[in-house]
Amino acid sequence: MAEQKYFSILTPYGMEKTTGTFVGEPSVKPVYMAYGDGGGSFYTPVEGQTALKNTVFEVELSNLYPDLDNPYWIVAEAMIPRNIGGFWIREFSVRDANHIDIAISNYPERYKPLLEEGAPTASADKLIFQVSNTQNIEFSITPVDVLSLDDIWNAEKPNTGKSLLQVLDQIEQSLSGLSGGTTYALKINGV
Repeated sequence: MAEQKYFSILTPYGMEKTTGTFVGEPSVKPVYMAYGDGGGSFYTPVEGQTALKNTVFEVELSNLYPDLDNPYWIVAEAMIPRNIGGFWIREFSVRDANHIDIAISNYPERYKPLLEEGAPTASADKLIFQVSNTQNIEFSITPVDVLSLDDIWNAEKPNTGKSLLQVLDQIEQSLSGLSGGTTYALKINGV
């Protein structure tokens, strides 16, 4: 079996904030995703690492939520717009409001081109990090609750044999019956 090459680690700051080691310690609120070029080469994050080797871009998170299958995994999502680029990505991190790294991950090397280079691509990225105490994480990115179509489809299709349109109709009916002022958005992965 191949050794795991890509993974994320909590920084010492991230460990302190997510484990609740200090009584009365405020929780951490992940706000940004930062991208780095690894200082020019691929590397493996090490325990005790406090920051990316070389940050090339930072953007606000588009989504933050606990994983449905593992309650100790936190999923952070962000997107680099198509008009931003001209750099290599070999590492990325999740940062708090003070731009302090909470978790760091290495990444398969890729180039994010500039729009002018003729490859107008946006880049949607997901960083998953594991914590021991999700109660110390603030999940307040937007007032929109996001439903993953993949999760709904995978759960409904094998059990009911319904078509995708039937499942979408069922979702729409379910959401129309909700109250309380919550806005719901349907997120289709890959779109």
